[in-house]
Amino acid sequence: IMSILASLPYDFDDVAYKSQEAITAWLSTSASQIFFMQLGFLCYEAGYVKDIWAPSIILKNIEDTFVGILTYLCFTHTFVTSSPSAGGIISTPNEVFLLGVDASLYEEVFIGAIFAATCPTIISGGVLERMNSTSYMFYCFLTVLVNYSFVAHWIWNGEGWLAKLGFMDGAGAVVVHSTGAVAAWIAIWRLGPRKGSLNRDGSLKEADGAHRPIINAIGAFILWYGWYAFNVASPVAADLQAGEAVGTTALVTCVGPTWASVSALLMMHWGLATMSYDNLLGAMIAGLVSITGCCFTVSIYSASLIGFLCSPVYFGAQYFLRNRLRIDDPLQVIAIHGICGVYSCIMEGIFANDVNGHVGLIHGGYGHFLIQILGSLTVFGFNAICSFVLWYFIMERVAFRNTNIRQSPLHTFLRTTFFEKDNSLALQEVIENGTNLAKQMSLEFHVYSIASFDNEQFDFLLAVQTFRESMAQETKTTVIAQAIVGIIDTYIEPDGVSFVNVHGIQ
Repeated sequence: IMSILASLPYDFDDVAYKSQEAITAWLSTSASQIFFMQLGFLCYEAGYVKDIWAPSIILKNIEDTFVGILTYLCFTHTFVTSSPSAGGIISTPNEVFLLGVDASLYEEVFIGAIFAATCPTIISGGVLERMNSTSYMFYCFLTVLVNYSFVAHWIWNGEGWLAKLGFMDGAGAVVVHSTGAVAAWIAIWRLGPRKGSLNRDGSLKEADGAHRPIINAIGAFILWYGWYAFNVASPVAADLQAGEAVGTTALVTCVGPTWASVSALLMMHWGLATMSYDNLLGAMIAGLVSITGCCFTVSIYSASLIGFLCSPVYFGAQYFLRNRLRIDDPLQVIAIHGICGVYSCIMEGIFANDVNGHVGLIHGGYGHFLIQILGSLTVFGFNAICSFVLWYFIMERVAFRNTNIRQSPLHTFLRTTFFEKDNSLALQEVIENGTNLAKQMSLEFHVYSIASFDNEQFDFLLAVQTFRESMAQETKTTVIAQAIVGIIDTYIEPDGVSFVNVHGIQ
């Protein structure tokens, strides 16, 4: 990257150099670094869940990446950036599939696609252990196509109604993070809590913490690394003075999460929050989100205060969502990305340093402060209503009317437990053979539901061990085991934890 930049023709005496080659290189390399954040999200989520859910997390992170990018390139780009705008609400779609887009603008299309792909990735962390991949892909598509298109046009297109009012969201605190988090909130609400996550009185059980702490922590620091490009690319894209704006943004992105971590440690030390490393990582990421909306309009001293105050906001939102609303959000996606995203843009209205005419409250900008509050709350409310409409009417009533959206824990557990890499039969072949055998043998069976894997009615771990042993024994026993798995795959509704009891087989 340094070699490319060093070879570009620009004048060191001109801080505000406008070389197209330099801008292209800057945005392209920044977008590549932002794309690396997809690995950060994947590791952060996969390190938190149990091993049986890791394949599902990996699959969803792959899916939301290509769904987000393709949706943006085909449709969302023209809805966000094209001209003219229909009343400042949405662009006229005259560049669908990038038809008519000049090649000189491809670096802006590239970074726009990577930003858009980040938005649905947030949903994955919210619907842990609950949503099957097909419905997840479709929901990501709807979120990027509808929610993201409207919000990004309002704020990042000069003809958008919020942009005309002077609303500022530097690097996507509400456009990207809050939009994804609110979409996740609606999904969590409609899907309900994870199996086994509730106490008898309906309250949520204490969080287990990450099951692979090192992977979880690596993911968090990859996110921080990618966030430097996420924020620092924004002043160049906004056509500001490169030297001053980029340097300030980089340092602000450094001190914001740092002070958020300090504040979180103090709160945990004083007993105001649970002392745990995953709480600290959550506060660190919340600090990154809290500085995203104001990354190039505030000073490093204001950024330090914003970061420090972020942790009380994060822990307060976490407590309210978990203990009052009983929202099962184990990775705190709503508190980190949703609440802190709104907090970031409101703080911009308080501390902005007269960048491009944005003057914060402490400098006498009362009007700008009110605009930031209006815009942040409007976007949050719009996303909530829009996501609910998309989920309730499109997802539940049309696209998946006769299909279960929720993912079956037992189904996933059986698949990942019974079949290992060294098994002689491929998984698909085993399932097909088992299904055919089950139909031929006409086995009598009935299905009953159990609340969770540790239910007293059924020793699930013992059953798993028995099946594993039977798979290694005689062919007849193996065939029967295959038949039972075929029954499970064919007949069980994938919306709850169930088990097939086959009569006559010991």
